[in-house]
Amino acid sequence: METETGVIPAIAFTVCKDFLLYAPEPPEDELADILAGAVGHVGSMADYVLNTVFELEKVGIHDPHLWRIQDRIAERLERMPEHSLTDT
Repeated sequence: METETGVIPAIAFTVCKDFLLYAPEPPEDELADILAGAVGHVGSMADYVLNTVFELEKVGIHDPHLWRIQDRIAERLERMPEHSLTDT
């Protein structure tokens, strides 16, 4: 990614609404349920959302929608039995 201070590494996740399997974002509670348990080869979605809101805040961007999702994900993780976070 090109910035005012030079090129920095970045990852972007994009969506093509014309893709056959595209689905619009579900309601926030349903989305939080999905994201709380989602894990991919780059890591967990819970960590991704948390890191995203923190990094946005560092540069002065406060996204209320992402913070609500983050809060709902955190609530779900707190309710999970401790062993379910590490069992596969």
